[in-house]
Amino acid sequence: MALLRRVAPLLAGALLAPGPCRVGLLTAPEVPPNAQPVPFERITQVFYSGFEEPGRQVIRTQAAWSAFWARLQESITPRPPAPAIDFSRDLVIGAAMGSRGSGGYAIQIAQVAEDQGRLFVAVREVSPGERCGVTLALTQPVDVVRVPGRAGREVAFVERRETRDC
Repeated sequence: MALLRRVAPLLAGALLAPGPCRVGLLTAPEVPPNAQPVPFERITQVFYSGFEEPGRQVIRTQAAWSAFWARLQESITPRPPAPAIDFSRDLVIGAAMGSRGSGGYAIQIAQVAEDQGRLFVAVREVSPGERCGVTLALTQPVDVVRVPGRAGREVAFVERRETRDC
């Protein structure tokens, strides 16, 4: 329950912030024990992006994907083209950590599992410990994966935070 209280404000911001397809996001304290693993493919994992606020996004359309990709790559010139996604077969999940005052931060979609028609996405956020040497650059970590998906499928995010002790 304590985890849910800590995560709820972040997810509320993600649900209310403008952007691609945030409808239907849920929170869950953990992946159900009987959930079946779902294969996923990492599209990209970046540390510098246009996502200054934390958020979780389920992208189900080409228009939403184009907007997400443009924001993800906004600091890159020339901007690389978005990978082709067949949204009749797949969906894209993005997890943004938001802006951080230094390097050493990372976000990872660590697991995707299905239980009773609902997808559970385990997101792992890692922060540097006090003794870690980090760059002094602002970072905005984001992880993006492709998942076999059906339209309308509910997605619940399971949040895990840890501090890396260097």
